[in-house]
Amino acid sequence: MSMISTPIYPDDLEAGLAVVVLRTRVRRPGRQVSGHRPTSGGAIEDHALSSEPSIGVPLCVPLGIPLRINGVSLPFLICSLVHPGGETSGPVILDTRNVELARPSEQYMNAILEYPIDQEAISTQDTPESVEEFPLG
Repeated sequence: MSMISTPIYPDDLEAGLAVVVLRTRVRRPGRQVSGHRPTSGGAIEDHALSSEPSIGVPLCVPLGIPLRINGVSLPFLICSLVHPGGETSGPVILDTRNVELARPSEQYMNAILEYPIDQEAISTQDTPESVEEFPLG
């Protein structure tokens, strides 16, 4: 049994699969072109990458938090957060162009699924007696 998260590529993603975000990818603002470009005189000049600063991609899920994929429509994934005890919440929508995903090890997933839940703390939380509906329009 491997204890190392195995990187997974977008073509291998499917509903039901458990994943974690390993890192976010860097995006550069503006148009990005690299390679060679012919000039009007027939010579070839190098066209460098933009010198604009890189920006990180904000992510709503901390790195390493287990997610279960509910649906795939590349480049997007709709996922659920996996909580201790196996409960899930969501949705979390990820853009696979902006994140590097991995399959967590079996030991990692078992640890979160078997993590003890403090039922006493949950039952003593203040909960409202009535919940009003949120107006949609």
